Amino acid sequence: MLDLSIIIVSWNTQDLLEQCLNSIYQNVRHISFEVFVVDNGSKDKSVEMIQEKFSQVRLLKNKTNLGFSRAANLGLRRSTGRYLMILNSDTIVLPDSFEKIVSFMDAYPDVGAVGCKLLNPDGSLQRSYFSRFPTLWTIFSQYFYLSQHFYLRHLFPKNWTLGKDPLYEQDYPEPVEVEHLNGSCITVRDETVKQVGFLDEDYFLIFEEADWCYRIRKACWKIYYFPKASIIHYWGQSSNLLVDRGLINTYKSQRMFFRKHYGKFSVLLLTLIIVSGHSLELSKALIKNILYFGRNQGVKEALGLSFKIIKWQFYSDSQYRRIRDKMKR
Repeated sequence: MLDLSIIIVSWNTQDLLEQCLNSIYQNVRHISFEVFVVDNGSKDKSVEMIQEKFSQVRLLKNKTNLGFSRAANLGLRRSTGRYLMILNSDTIVLPDSFEKIVSFMDAYPDVGAVGCKLLNPDGSLQRSYFSRFPTLWTIFSQYFYLSQHFYLRHLFPKNWTLGKDPLYEQDYPEPVEVEHLNGSCITVRDETVKQVGFLDEDYFLIFEEADWCYRIRKACWKIYYFPKASIIHYWGQSSNLLVDRGLINTYKSQRMFFRKHYGKFSVLLLTLIIVSGHSLELSKALIKNILYFGRNQGVKEALGLSFKIIKWQFYSDSQYRRIRDKMKR
């Protein structure tokens, strides 16, 4: 049985994907592994590049963009490794990182999932994990700036939502247990997947890893951030082609997560919080627009974005699905 199965979902990221694959085959040397690339109907030359330069890659070709979860599951179902890794195509693997992940999981059999340290191209730290799952309280704190309120921070210094930003992270030097991981590089034990299942394919993009981690923790597996393994991540490069459609899908996925894990009533409260928060932002942008006599482009963009986000909160599931269908083209 192989040590590690690496699943990479790619959509029009030819150059980044080639860089990612080169880093894997150059820097992963002391464990047995396989690499799956699931191409989601790319229009560039990604498929041809793999066929020409990486014959050892197990290539799975989709005719259309199936979304991240469905595509990743195609690779997961064919994997033969003891550990299954989902890796973004816009990453560079650093030497010995994957070997360290495998060694760590070998040493701690109660750990179901592990995430490594994510670095920006300039070497600075990128958000690699989340201290808490999103809840109504964390969303409320973000939209109404409770974590930035001077007096609240000092009155409640140990309250994680008031003493510091919601979902705040630190660069721990040692492994630390967390609630959920950034999905750019997440490694899950084969036994864990057999118990909790694959990614939920109702998520097209965004929140699928939060949902997976939620189910993993619910099944009593531990989730760890492992900073001794690092990769470089070109943040957003594999999804920035979606622009507004990606943003609207974030709100759709967030709504799905809350409905699935917190109940239908939570979705109503979530919508109320988001609409109230963005109504506040819309009011502030309108005042600024008046003060600048409508000549500030940044204020105009903020106005447009807040208005669109408020409008999206009242979309039906069928409207969201139509937008998701457009994303497949």
